[in-house]
Amino acid sequence: GVNVAACVIFIIPFYFISPGSFVRYLALSTITITTCALSLITARRGRVTLGSSIFLASLWVSIMTAAYISGGITSSLYAGAFVLTVLAGLLLGDHAAIVTALASIAAGVLMVFAEVSGRIPTPPEQDSLSRLLSYTFFISLTVIFQLLSTRTIRLALSKSQAELAERLHTEQALRLSEERYRLITSVSTDY
Repeated sequence: GVNVAACVIFIIPFYFISPGSFVRYLALSTITITTCALSLITARRGRVTLGSSIFLASLWVSIMTAAYISGGITSSLYAGAFVLTVLAGLLLGDHAAIVTALASIAAGVLMVFAEVSGRIPTPPEQDSLSRLLSYTFFISLTVIFQLLSTRTIRLALSKSQAELAERLHTEQALRLSEERYRLITSVSTDY
């Protein structure tokens, strides 16, 4: 549910950032929401790593495409690469974070070449409110994923503590049982 909700929230700032490109963002978001739903279905079927990979790839393509549409790396949308890198690390580990960072840098280099060669139109000047909305969106995503990862870690720690307590209780019961057995054995050998 969080994946799809994050993707639905994904479209909101784009209306304010670039109203002229809203239809493109809406189409892009529709594709993103569809792939997020696919990632959710995949994760619920026990393929969490694959679902997370689909989710991350979908967001990466969406954010890089939206940045390209909005003027390349000068667009505040390119800042989403930072969020994606953190998200990749949280969901899939260090290797995925490094791959995401390198892919984002490569996409940025390609956008620079496209801009220099005139393939990216001159971006419209973003006012402070548009930039604030874009950055607020990415900061919010970072906080949401940080909270989710912290919750997951706490649940895992709680489960580990419960398992440890159960193991200690079992070991103590086993020791008592062994003591009784020794006592019974020593008493029965005396007769």
